[in-house]
Amino acid sequence: MSSEKTTNAAPVHGIVILPMCKESVEQEFRDELNDLLKKWGAEIEAEDHYPGYPECGEDVRMTVYIPSLYDEHGNVVRERCEVDLGSSVQAR
Repeated sequence: MSSEKTTNAAPVHGIVILPMCKESVEQEFRDELNDLLKKWGAEIEAEDHYPGYPECGEDVRMTVYIPSLYDEHGNVVRERCEVDLGSSVQAR
């Protein structure tokens, strides 16, 4: 018998990925999302576009708000931007 440890690791795109529990997956995802939001100074909001109507809760849309950036002279170096993610986002 070999003294080497065996795992259920599977290569993905040439990289060996070790199995992760769902809590670890969630934490890693949240950390990476937080890093992206910090990089852009952004925030994500989900909002129902038809509150108070029979369709209430059926058209929840997510929007990313990215603020403007200014240089030391007050000139805009990045315009404010709202990214409408719709009701669902998938990797491309």
